[in-house]
Amino acid sequence: MSQFVSAARALAVAALVGGYAWMCPATATADSNSAALAGMLSKGYSTSNCKPDQVEGALAAFKCGQNTLPGGPVKAAYLLYGNSSDTSEGFKGLASDLTLVPCEPGASAPDSWHYQSSPDTPAGKVACGTSEDVAGVVWTNDQNHMAALVAGSDAKSLRKWWLANG
Repeated sequence: MSQFVSAARALAVAALVGGYAWMCPATATADSNSAALAGMLSKGYSTSNCKPDQVEGALAAFKCGQNTLPGGPVKAAYLLYGNSSDTSEGFKGLASDLTLVPCEPGASAPDSWHYQSSPDTPAGKVACGTSEDVAGVVWTNDQNHMAALVAGSDAKSLRKWWLANG
């Protein structure tokens, strides 16, 4: 891969994951909300590869680098909110830089997702998409008021990673 393509991908990933920064910085401090959000990070993420961030409206936020699992995302953002309305707005903000596509054939974009143990009860929203050469998966966990974005080079691989680890 040429250096130009590598640089372009790096810039696109930075723009995709950093896209939620359009919201002005918040004044929240690290506290129990950060600890709660740290407990919601996907497999392969921890406070060693995720750093606290500030996002207006979020009770806590983490910006993450490369996931430690094989084939894991190159970047991620996790946001904790205080209510359903803010979680929904956070989801929209994270998805706003993506050109949305169905995560699987015949699905909506965005769509709802559910746990296997409760197939008739939506657990949150999910959206797949691209921005430049970067793919992203955005989702919410509505019960926990969490919204997240993972980014990488291949949408199909990201979705598979999310299903197994998100």
